Formats: sequence, structure tokens, C-alpha cells
Amino acid sequence: MKKSNKTLLLIMILLLAFSLVVVGCSRGSDNDNGDDEMIYLTLEELAEYDGQDGNPAYVAVEGKIYDVTNSSLWDGGVHNSHQAGQDLTQEILNDSPHGTSVLDRVPMIGEIVE
Repeated sequence: MKKSNKTLLLIMILLLAFSLVVVGCSRGSDNDNGDDEMIYLTLEELAEYDGQDGNPAYVAVEGKIYDVTNSSLWDGGVHNSHQAGQDLTQEILNDSPHGTSVLDRVPMIGEIVE
């Protein structure tokens, strides 16, 4: 390979690596929406987000609200006979084989208020 071709290839690889670093650094945690985008709902308001009739699917655990809308495990707002739109703290802590660890896979979008 000619020296100019090697130089061009090296430049392209460096640009690609730089682009990947910039994109990776600009992304926040997938589990945190940021304080400015947080929502605050009562349990009564949370009930509207049951994943039914086109509504998003939110669940609350230990006072935090998680968006499970895009989780394949919550198809139609239901997972293992549990309906979205509810506080599932007791179910997660007492009955779930996975506990709260799976909540890291979905965005935490807000908090429950009185």
C-alpha cells in the first residue's frame, strides 16, 4: 500500500475513533432523565400511565417512577400479571426473583408525590 493511502486510512480511523468518543461522552446515563425533565405524579395520576389504549407505561418503585413503555417485558403495560400505572414496590422487593436490579434497564423519569 502506498504511503499516501496508509496516511489516509490512518486519518479515517482516527476520525472514526474521535467521533465514537464524542458521541459516547455526550450521552447521559440511560437510566436518568435529568432533573429538568423529571415528572412528579401522585399515585392517582400514575394510574393513567397503564400502557393501555396508547398510554405510556410507568411503574413506581420506592418512590421513583420508571418508564417501561419500550420494554419488551411490559407488552401492553403488563408484566407477570402486574399492570403498569401502579406502585409495585412490595411486589419487586418481596416477590420478584430479580429485585430492583432490572430497573437499571429502564429510564427513571420522576418521583411520586403526595
